Amino acid sequence: MSTSSRPIRAITFDLWDTLVIDDSDELERARQGLPTKSATRRSGFEALVRQHRPTLDGPQVSAAYDHAVATFRRWWKVEHHTPPIAEWLKVGLAALDIVDPAGLKDLADRLARLEVDIPPQPVPHIHALLDALHGTVPLGIVSDTINTPADGLRSILEQHGLRHYFDFCAFSDEVGASKPAAAGFEAITAAFGVPGGQIAHVGDRQETDVEGIQRYGGIAVMYTGAIDRHKGDTTAEVTCSDYRSFVEQLSAVGALP
Repeated sequence: MSTSSRPIRAITFDLWDTLVIDDSDELERARQGLPTKSATRRSGFEALVRQHRPTLDGPQVSAAYDHAVATFRRWWKVEHHTPPIAEWLKVGLAALDIVDPAGLKDLADRLARLEVDIPPQPVPHIHALLDALHGTVPLGIVSDTINTPADGLRSILEQHGLRHYFDFCAFSDEVGASKPAAAGFEAITAAFGVPGGQIAHVGDRQETDVEGIQRYGGIAVMYTGAIDRHKGDTTAEVTCSDYRSFVEQLSAVGALP
């Protein structure tokens, strides 16, 4: 290891396709004869609408749902915040002149639990990696909450025996902003007392994980072991496809304790 390597005093991970494999739970849903999560969300919205405006035609209801989903994606991808499910459901309902209907909270709560009740599966070799890293530097999570809120994500980690490895979690619905906004990394700095330049962050997306930590001054690790979104088109200092080589690869660009 070069003596000029920058020190790494904390490592953070994204959750989706970095700790657990996004949509790997769909295989179990299919095995149980359940509809996909996407279909479940849409049908739940449509059923709620029918309770309050039963005469609306199907295409109108479907268009309102699509508008709600598109609005959430704008909040997430453009405005960089991730309000809870009830908020984007309200957008679709408002398009149909339905305001704060009875049953909205129950639907939002059910949809927020889909990935908790049938959780996605861990990425390969993550337990061994976290075993090796645990106790060497503080470990954290900086991750966006999409359909599952922070408490649900903690439950998923708990179910897989992963939660205890992490000293602090900065989820977007709790810190008020999603990546690449700095709020999650700022929360890590506050929790660990570590400046941005001494944080290495691991994630699967160039536009959120890599750009987010690099803007904050840290080291980016692009993880491609679950999905290779960018096919090498990344500014990350490290690209890791197999967590068995993670420590060696990271040590080539930064000094671990």
